[in-house]
Amino acid sequence: MHARIKTILLLLLATQLTPVIAEPAFPDPRNVLIADFETQAAWQIHFRTLSEASGYVRIEDLDPGPIVESPAYLHIRFRGPGPTGFRIQPEEPFALEGYVESLDFWAYGTGRPDQVDLEVIDQNNRLHRIRGTSLEFTGWKQIQVRIPPAVRQRAGHILGRNGLQFRGFFVQPAAGQTPADCRFHLDQIGARVWEYYQAPGMADVL
Repeated sequence: MHARIKTILLLLLATQLTPVIAEPAFPDPRNVLIADFETQAAWQIHFRTLSEASGYVRIEDLDPGPIVESPAYLHIRFRGPGPTGFRIQPEEPFALEGYVESLDFWAYGTGRPDQVDLEVIDQNNRLHRIRGTSLEFTGWKQIQVRIPPAVRQRAGHILGRNGLQFRGFFVQPAAGQTPADCRFHLDQIGARVWEYYQAPGMADVL
């Protein structure tokens, strides 16, 4: 009887002395604003030099944008041969440090199936085009695009800075319409960023 009581007491004591290992408390990812078109420098449009092609970008605030506190947005207009794509870019690439999980932006569609993709530069200075969205909708819509594992974000040196550079957008006007008359708006470009060692699914990106 005494031996049984002693065993129970020892088990209770061992339970109380067992260390409790707490799970590490990682902070949530941060949201980084790339552009809201309120204070940033001018953006540019690039396309092949063709006599039939013309285009421009300009910042406007004539109609209500998707963000009340940020009325300005980027207006894009391009007219040219149907298969001709074009780029919309800031003057310099926007550097994002950490592990970029996704990029997001607001787009105003007019019902045409023009394709808007994103372009980023990885740690190997390689340009990646990531599929974004068709503009076959009307009004403002927020688009979120995940960064695929093929985009290398880990620095090649232990003292290097992880991350990528946002280069801009590549737009492919809808096929079958000649000449292409593509017009739409962009606003509030941002990114969802983790500190690199906190990134989920690290085995997929290393």
